[in-house]
Amino acid sequence: SGADLFEVRDAVRDDRFANNPLVTGTEQIGFYAGVPLINKNGFTMGTLCVMDRQPNQLNDEQIFALK
Repeated sequence: SGADLFEVRDAVRDDRFANNPLVTGTEQIGFYAGVPLINKNGFTMGTLCVMDRQPNQLNDEQIFALK
């Protein structure tokens, strides 16, 4: 559903992203959270996301707002 949250709390320690240039390079992304943007026909149009250079974790209020 459009409310499916994907959250990477510490990209440096996450094996899926630890070697990604956005994590290891000048951007130094440490945190990512996003939800898909899905139209009324069920087509995924993109994502709404937030990022931080530091590891982070969304609280319940932030998760609700992002969804």
